[in-house]
Amino acid sequence: MTNSIKLNNGKINEAFLSTLDGKIYKEIVGSMAKHYGITIEQATDELIHDESENILEYLQGGIRSGCSALFQKWKLSLNK
Repeated sequence: MTNSIKLNNGKINEAFLSTLDGKIYKEIVGSMAKHYGITIEQATDELIHDESENILEYLQGGIRSGCSALFQKWKLSLNK
């Protein structure tokens, strides 16, 4: 029998965010915070809780495209 762990979006978002440098992290999470009128800390909490959506669902415009590219690159690096 194989034990498998199902990660929720919050855990996936948290793992992805932990790979970003401070500047990129602030750009991505700051963009979300600005869009929703919340603090970066509140945005982070929203991204990493157990019932979060995929990080891309919270982003708009160019920041979403840039984050998508980083997210896809990160996912590919996990499969090496």
